[in-house]
Amino acid sequence: KGHIEIANCAMEQYPDMEKMIIMPNNLPAYKNTWDIVDSEHRINMLLIATRGYDDILISDLEIKRGGTTYTYDTLMEIKQANPTIKIYFIVGDDSLFSIKKWHRYEDVLKNCIFLVACRNSNDEEIKKYASELMDEIDGSDIRFIQSEPIEISSSELRRELFNSLDNEMYLDDEVSEYIFDNMLYGCERND
Repeated sequence: KGHIEIANCAMEQYPDMEKMIIMPNNLPAYKNTWDIVDSEHRINMLLIATRGYDDILISDLEIKRGGTTYTYDTLMEIKQANPTIKIYFIVGDDSLFSIKKWHRYEDVLKNCIFLVACRNSNDEEIKKYASELMDEIDGSDIRFIQSEPIEISSSELRRELFNSLDNEMYLDDEVSEYIFDNMLYGCERND
């Protein structure tokens, strides 16, 4: 629900965005991959979560490409197919703080408008860091999405699911059902 809320806020605040494309990665370059759910399930959960949102599309571009996922490669592939397209790339504040670890991060920042959704960070701290990055990297454009902060991370949510705690606040009922029906993230029904 939090990701959908951020997508909606981004589209409201940046009305020149024609479509929102949610693109699950194949193998993230900077995260543990041992607990990644099969791509078919991730796509199915996204399709369920975005029903009724005509402006939100799901892409399997990175999954089909295979291998380790690098944002730079994806941006170049999209730009090659659509040279005049303006790309907004939404990240959480934690991703912006770790951007210098990304593959070709300067080129990533030059080839899209970075939209940052803040969760827990001090607004002044993240804005100061964004300003420093834009001063350092010519052509970079970092902006912010104003939305209600999401009080839970994906890993915390998976832990709650595993422990069968109440997740109604964070997950669409049908997505939650899908997770339990397919026993994803180590979840089993207790009923």
